[in-house]
Amino acid sequence: MWSIWVNTTTKQDEALRRASVNACLKQVSEWEHGVATKNQH
Repeated sequence: MWSIWVNTTTKQDEALRRASVNACLKQVSEWEHGVATKNQH
């Protein structure tokens, strides 16, 4: 997936790429929040 992400350069792919990055960041932040919540208990 990341090789495709790096190699695409068209505007449409850029928009999709940005959406993918945002989704990944959201997933990571949720995961980190879950870890932080576990560590508190």
